[in-house]
Formats: sequence, C-alpha cells, structure tokens
Amino acid sequence: MRYDIPIKFYMESGNKYDPETGGHKPDTKLVFECWANVTSNGVQRNVEAFGNYNLNTKTIRLAENINFNWSFLLIGNDSTHWIKKFETPTLKVKSFQVEWSYGNES
Repeated sequence: MRYDIPIKFYMESGNKYDPETGGHKPDTKLVFECWANVTSNGVQRNVEAFGNYNLNTKTIRLAENINFNWSFLLIGNDSTHWIKKFETPTLKVKSFQVEWSYGNES
C-alpha cells in the first residue's frame, strides 16, 4: 500500500468576527500533516456502508495512529473539507471513512 497523498488535519474552534463579510467565522488551526493512502468509495460501497448511493466518500488509511481531535481534513492541494463518518477497525493501519462536507469549501 502506498502512502502517497498529503493529508492535513484541521481543528475549528470559537467564532471570529470577519469584517469583510459582516459575519462570524470559526478559527481554523492546522493540527497535523502526514501521508496517506486515499481511495474513492464506489456506489456499491456507499450503499453497503451508508445506505445511500448519492454520497461522495473516501477511505483514508494512515501508517500510524492519530490521537487528537480534528474537525476536518484536506486531501492533497484540494480545498474541499472532508469530515469523518466512522473508523474502520484494522490491525495494521489506521483507517476511516470521510464524507465531503457540503458548503464548507474555502
């Protein structure tokens, strides 16, 4: 298994006032960077795991365990926010499913 895609984990906290938009925006902090194996889940996997074929999900596999809280992650150079759906228990690698977070692109 190749760990060839950079992953960045972020944590959102509090709300900061944004004078340009006149609204509040969460404060975002990078908490961890690593390399991962990323695969897109097909329609059959989405139906089996989530009961819905109309989802955009991916499986993320890490070579090491992570023991910290995170709100979303970015895959590669893409600005799409991905949120954790659930972890998949495995013996050798840390594996979890993520879903595209609607309306949270920067």
